[in-house]
Amino acid sequence: MPALSSLVDDFDDDTIDTTKWPDRSAGCTETGGRARVPAVAGQYDYWVSQAAYSLAGSGAYCRVYPPDTSSGGQTFGRMNITNAADGTIIIGTLVSSGFAYVGFFNYATSGTYSDPDQVNVTPYDPVEHAWVRIREASGTVYWDTSPDGATWTNRRTLATPSWVTTNLCSAGFDTNRANGSHYAEFDNLNTTGVPDVADPPTYLRRVAPARR
Repeated sequence: MPALSSLVDDFDDDTIDTTKWPDRSAGCTETGGRARVPAVAGQYDYWVSQAAYSLAGSGAYCRVYPPDTSSGGQTFGRMNITNAADGTIIIGTLVSSGFAYVGFFNYATSGTYSDPDQVNVTPYDPVEHAWVRIREASGTVYWDTSPDGATWTNRRTLATPSWVTTNLCSAGFDTNRANGSHYAEFDNLNTTGVPDVADPPTYLRRVAPARR
């Protein structure tokens, strides 16, 4: 089975590669060089790869732009790696602009969609936590963040679940929003690519203090 790291997409041609990404909710687009997933209160939106890869000795990383917070409440964009044999056993990273944290979770039990040991890093910093990565090596799963897709800080580790070494997986993105509607964007999966000119978007920019 191919390594998950072989799933590469810079999303720069504004055309969804339906071979790589056969499963998406309505409204997903490749726009402005990014994968855009709707974030609408009361609905679940997602963008998922083929279930054809192995996380063992491999991983996935990408740039995340979570939804804006203008309507208040929880808003997030997630990168997920899912056990293809089950579909609800998921290892993921959640970037919340609404409640201002980055979460690292393992939905280890079928259908639970919760992790009592989830690790959250606060406050969310759109510069320092711009990139997220999930990888497996020598019996350990690692969750990492990076400001540039090159220098990484480890945020959580976990003994490798048994399914990782035996089953295929898929990678994908999804969203959630408490109120209103917007979208999350994801870029440069398993490639650093070239930074966008408007990177990050205005509502996520960290303003440096004025020099005196």
